[in-house]
Amino acid sequence: MTVVKGPDLRIGSPERELAREALQEHLDAERIDAAEFEQRLLDCQAARTRTALEQVFADLPDPHPQLTKPAEDSDDEAAGVVSGMVALMLGVPVSIVMGFVYGAWWSLAVTVGITVLLVFAGQTWGRR
Repeated sequence: MTVVKGPDLRIGSPERELAREALQEHLDAERIDAAEFEQRLLDCQAARTRTALEQVFADLPDPHPQLTKPAEDSDDEAAGVVSGMVALMLGVPVSIVMGFVYGAWWSLAVTVGITVLLVFAGQTWGRR
């Protein structure tokens, strides 16, 4: 199954209602006449995707319907945060033991550094 992201996501009644409200503002501002309002309203009702709905407003200035942006796939970002937390949960106790037994307190800095790198990497990969 293909996952669709971005502007080709399907829309529903709430998005069409936002489009109707924006078209009403254009009608009130006399940018479009009643016949064009009706035609564009029909186009909004027929629209099935964000792209199709945005095309209705392509030649009009703001206001456009304020569609929420689709949520980005945050699996990579969550993986980085989880990896960082695991590194802290496992690394800090090991570092403390190494500090007491071997006097290697620098291992705490290594654990924190690895955690920061993992979280940063997760956030960076999540934006791709």
